[in-house]
Amino acid sequence: MVKTDIKKSSVQAGETIASARVLELRRKIHDNGYMDSAIQRIAQVISNRLVDNSVQRFIHR
Repeated sequence: MVKTDIKKSSVQAGETIASARVLELRRKIHDNGYMDSAIQRIAQVISNRLVDNSVQRFIHR
């Protein structure tokens, strides 16, 4: 295999992996349970950051 063939192979492999990931994510966004869990995780992260920032501002007064 020459160098250009290796590059093409790795690009094609990357596209296959990306395509598989895209298909997986498309499937997940139609799953109500997955979406509910994802929204809960996002809300938890935002809440934690808001509380942490609030506490830090209180400490640094």
